[in-house]
Amino acid sequence: MDPDQGVMRARPVGPAVVRQESAETERAVPDRLTADPRQKRLVVPVRPGNFVLNDATQLELETCGEEDVAAAVACPVVSMHPARNEAVIYGGAIHLSKDDVLTRRDGRIYGRVCRRRGPGWGRIVPGSVVSSLSQEHGIVRMPAAEIKKLKAGDVLFVLPAHSCLTVDLFREFIGLDGQRIPTIRSCDF
Repeated sequence: MDPDQGVMRARPVGPAVVRQESAETERAVPDRLTADPRQKRLVVPVRPGNFVLNDATQLELETCGEEDVAAAVACPVVSMHPARNEAVIYGGAIHLSKDDVLTRRDGRIYGRVCRRRGPGWGRIVPGSVVSSLSQEHGIVRMPAAEIKKLKAGDVLFVLPAHSCLTVDLFREFIGLDGQRIPTIRSCDF
């Protein structure tokens, strides 16, 4: 993420990209480089994955930091349930997918939760996770002090468990500069 431009930018991963593999492979590229004698260039194996966006799974694996996650879903708060330390958001399986990550600290989650900061999102709210999903809604579990700060209509940002599936669900992204970025889903075939 280029904070001065407010847009996502990809860094080159090598002299040539001819094959693609997973995000985990991307992180291990130096060990997986091969020479392609036909092309007389280096082949860097990279497949579609979250190596550009990162997500809650990569945070859990400690392959990136919070500042490296470049995808979040803006989810309006529908209701709060202070007695259960939960809030309901309009952000369910059709927005986040049903992919989850088993974390050491919070068990099985569908995403980490952030508050708005400027045109984007801030740091993860400690102890705040998307703990369950239905088709259109998610349950956010958060500390009582954080629940008290919420009201219906507030927007929480969810760093998804798996960004690949999440971004595949949308027709476009909105960059932090407000620019609409179409995805393959917006193409008319």
